[in-house]
Amino acid sequence: EGNLFIGLQNLVPGTNVSILFQLAEATADSESERESLVWYYLENNEWKLLRTGFEILKDDTDGLTTSGIIKFAMPANMTFENSVLPKGLYWIKAAIPCKSRSVSEIIGMHTQAIRASFTNEDANDKLRLIQPLEANSVSKLKDADSAVKKIMQPYESFGGRVPEEEGHFYLRVSELLRHKNRAIQKFDYERLVLEAFPKIFKVK
Repeated sequence: EGNLFIGLQNLVPGTNVSILFQLAEATADSESERESLVWYYLENNEWKLLRTGFEILKDDTDGLTTSGIIKFAMPANMTFENSVLPKGLYWIKAAIPCKSRSVSEIIGMHTQAIRASFTNEDANDKLRLIQPLEANSVSKLKDADSAVKKIMQPYESFGGRVPEEEGHFYLRVSELLRHKNRAIQKFDYERLVLEAFPKIFKVK
């Protein structure tokens, strides 16, 4: 029902490639039954399977439903002189047999991607985590590396949380002693959601 074709240029078969998939996460139909994605690579005009755990080393996107990085170990027998698709590119594809609305729409794809994390050291300002780091704020390495040609940060940072205040610490511990991370009553659901998602103002 749905196919995503990706043509890779200047690829060296047999090496690893990490691709960032930036997705519009709200576009996935959460009520639709999930269908597993299947990845393939093109060899001599024939699509062959990329196996999870072997050629697909890591998938942070949960089947293209949330933004993340997929790390591939590209097979050494990939070919770029194929006639079913434009020549000069190494082709991979993601296919979903049905229920394609259960995956998210794609905003962008970027190869050679890594995830950088804020280090919780004494010299760093932890209150900076109140606001996400704007896109293109990171442009170079702290220690130069001749193997790295260019650094890009196409999207703003995510997931940062400031250290909790003393009052919130006692509140969180008291609530944890009550529900023990197992929601039974309405109060438990409210507290668990508010603790997990600080941007939410109220849960009813």
